[in-house]
Amino acid sequence: GDRAFSGCTELRKAQLPEGLSSIGMEAFAGAGFGGKTQTQATEYGTLTIPSTVTTIGERAFEKSPYLGEVTFASGSVSELQLGKSVFQECSGLKKVTLSDSIQVIPESAFSSDASLEEVLFGNAVKTISRDAFLNCSSLKAITCPASLTTIGDRAFSGCTELRKAQLPE
Repeated sequence: GDRAFSGCTELRKAQLPEGLSSIGMEAFAGAGFGGKTQTQATEYGTLTIPSTVTTIGERAFEKSPYLGEVTFASGSVSELQLGKSVFQECSGLKKVTLSDSIQVIPESAFSSDASLEEVLFGNAVKTISRDAFLNCSSLKAITCPASLTTIGDRAFSGCTELRKAQLPE
């Protein structure tokens, strides 16, 4: 449901079950997904979104500082709808793997994810909305799928390390 685990800063791991169909608005906003160890080293967590999920609400994982990697499981037969700002300001997020069930990357989906280095797009992405990757200052290269038809305003603005963008013909 909405805000189910919002603000649970000590949450270290979330294992989302196959069969889950929806993740509510701000469901895990501000959740830890990692943190400091006893030796003060930083641990970053990983999250796999099951293939059965068809909707993720706005700001569902926003400001989760120790979420290091997100993978959208493949194998879904229906489109996955992502809400605006779904992973915005996840300061530790380094890698995102999108599945073929995602056609639209919504507004501000990954904006201000300053550590984001790698995004692997699924083959069905048609639209990268405005501000989707705004200020992802560690992103170095992107390879967009042939299905891509629209890139919104400021989609990659502020990506100061972006050196290579391979776009469909």
